[in-house]
Amino acid sequence: MAIKNRKFCGLKVHRSIKKEKTSKHISQVFHLKFNALKCEIEKEDMKVKIPYKLFPIANAYEHWQARMKRVRQEYLIVNSFLKELPPLPVVVRLTRIAPRSWDSDNNTIAFKNIRDAIAKKYFPKSKNGAMDNYRGFIWEYYQTRGDAKEYAIEIEIVER
Repeated sequence: MAIKNRKFCGLKVHRSIKKEKTSKHISQVFHLKFNALKCEIEKEDMKVKIPYKLFPIANAYEHWQARMKRVRQEYLIVNSFLKELPPLPVVVRLTRIAPRSWDSDNNTIAFKNIRDAIAKKYFPKSKNGAMDNYRGFIWEYYQTRGDAKEYAIEIEIVER
């Protein structure tokens, strides 16, 4: 078992990788422990507030490796904070908390990887980004104003 320390989005992450041999492939099991910041979880309506600064990808020109690293981080964040999900059909409310607001299309596009990761949690055997258009999801995007230098995302998943 190998242990690696990584730091992203202001959180220090210890990642331990355990490789298990199966008949078809080698799977990796990730165990995350966040030291610096804790998220707020309300289990009744599955509401999670995660301290993370979204990246405005609509107007961004970034290297493909930097983009892939950011996508992996966003998938890892969603997978680590969302454990138990309500059954489909659901309404997913994604809220960006920041000092300034963006226009509506930037806000929607910035949540693309978060949206794909949530859909991947419901359909783990599907291809990345393929099941977020499933009719069991209703996606809603919001923005709220936070304090100075306060950046977070709030994910709320409610049964329909």
